[in-house]
Amino acid sequence: MLPHIADYLHKLDYTFNWIPYYGSRGYDVWQQFGFDQVYLQPNYYWKPQNDMDEVCRQIDSLGIGMEIEFEPTLLNAREGSGTFRKRLRDYIDYAKRRNIYGKRPFAYYHGTNGFYDLHASDDEADRGVVRRTLPVHHKQSVTGTTTDNGQEITHKRIY
Repeated sequence: MLPHIADYLHKLDYTFNWIPYYGSRGYDVWQQFGFDQVYLQPNYYWKPQNDMDEVCRQIDSLGIGMEIEFEPTLLNAREGSGTFRKRLRDYIDYAKRRNIYGKRPFAYYHGTNGFYDLHASDDEADRGVVRRTLPVHHKQSVTGTTTDNGQEITHKRIY
């Protein structure tokens, strides 16, 4: 069924992308399904017991991308935010150690308005998270969807 959906989308000049979670079935044979790009979702932000070395090894060996995940729980004013900030930094650190940093595409899950909340924060530490996270992927496309007054807004930026 998925290859037929892929064909249909390609005829409309759309791409077919998938963000499976770490441990799900099928992402190791993603090309058979007709996907153009896959971004593996480590879930490390919520489950730090997930083996990021293995996640990065799979990303590299399968030729796929990584989804970097975070939510407003890392805002400096939130209790426990240091734990979540460290986990976000870990995504980048593991990607560097496993040599996928700058070589593989990245997608972002940022909750409802994670990037905006960090950028608009009065706290310099919050704004610094954006500067430390996004420049990693300069000259790469960043696409995301946010909600504003009940309407979805899709945005794409090249950094």
